[in-house]
Amino acid sequence: MKIKRLLLSLAVLAFIALGVLIAVRLDWFAEYPVRDEKPFTFHDDFEGAATFLDLYPKDLSRWHGRQLVPEQNTIDISREQAHSGQQSVKCFASVKRNDVTSKSDVEREQLHFVKGDHVWSEAWFWLKAGAGSEHVFLWDLETTRKWQSPGRRVYLQKGDIIASDLGKWFSSHIFRQPHGRSSPFPTERWVRLRVHLFLSEKSDGIMEIWQDDIKVIDARGQTLPTAKTVYDRLEVGITANGSTAQEHTLYMDDVTISNRAFW
Repeated sequence: MKIKRLLLSLAVLAFIALGVLIAVRLDWFAEYPVRDEKPFTFHDDFEGAATFLDLYPKDLSRWHGRQLVPEQNTIDISREQAHSGQQSVKCFASVKRNDVTSKSDVEREQLHFVKGDHVWSEAWFWLKAGAGSEHVFLWDLETTRKWQSPGRRVYLQKGDIIASDLGKWFSSHIFRQPHGRSSPFPTERWVRLRVHLFLSEKSDGIMEIWQDDIKVIDARGQTLPTAKTVYDRLEVGITANGSTAQEHTLYMDDVTISNRAFW
């Protein structure tokens, strides 16, 4: 009888703990964030940086972090390719090994995008040609306040086609290009990627993506994990290389993110 009571008590405690974890994950106890109505724009053309560390000034006016996974990956200022000015950032990401996803990117934090906000972003990419670019992630808008930092991601799916998922979130829905009318992502030249989001945890969210002058995604659906989520970090570069067969080299330039339309 004592063993049964003990097992029942443990089951109840486990159920309560699970409920608390779910409540925290879904923001049941969190306060709604305050919307910041002030105009905000961040732009970097990677000029004026003699070394990569110059992208990280003490006043935090440029970038705030980077990802190099594994450590053998590289990221640096380069003059090999430039969309504007004389230099860009060059990212190299090896293949995925032992279930460890390869990464090479820069991070801008201290952002504040919440439910009801519009997000406008633009970046230029030069992807070196290879056997295929499936599983290359280019642009992530995330929340650092949740486990695994879920958020909307832009990546290349099979056929080197731009798509977007609500990464690391259980209710993720993939936004894809129309069947039969998809446009492969070009290599060996500069490509302009534009992203517009209207943030909502419901079906009225909006995501539009332009590849050069072609709108390749025009989707409606969930763009925010929960109504109380704050997107506070942008990652750009090779934010993930999920390929176990193909390493990748990417140049990026002229990265912009804003809460106002600028095109």
